[in-house]
Amino acid sequence: MDCHDGAMADRILREESKQTQKSDPVADLEAVVQARSVEAQTEYVRSLGKPAERAVAALQSAGIPVSRLLPSEVVSFEHRADGGFILKLARELVVHIGAQALLLGTTVTGIIGQRELRQLSGLRVSGPGGSVGAAGRVHRLTVMGAEVSLKSDESAVGDQRLRTQGLSDAR
Repeated sequence: MDCHDGAMADRILREESKQTQKSDPVADLEAVVQARSVEAQTEYVRSLGKPAERAVAALQSAGIPVSRLLPSEVVSFEHRADGGFILKLARELVVHIGAQALLLGTTVTGIIGQRELRQLSGLRVSGPGGSVGAAGRVHRLTVMGAEVSLKSDESAVGDQRLRTQGLSDAR
């Protein structure tokens, strides 16, 4: 291999390097489309209002009476097309329905159905006499007329029916 062949090889390698460094128009277009999609999604979420307003609207449209149940300090609310939801609160809450107490954790998840919340996590109901120590996890909340039925996994708490007119503000 003479000097001329070596110089030719170097030049070919430099050209190939320049070609690989050039911008890929397809990748650039994908990045622009993705950025616009994120901007559009962000704008859509903003148009929906504050997280507390979105949560109340979604639950009320399903027939769940929550106008006083959720505080304004909802950190985030996500409601998917399959009905699944994630509600994040700034702090744990206690909501009284008559003599009974519902305990909402900082994250409540489940599926919103017509007049029911099922596969719940993060919601507990107090035991007899309102004792928090005997709280049971609520896995289904169903609205039946003027009553709310709570299905709990704790036998000491059991399934309960509570009148919605006794619903107090969250604290």
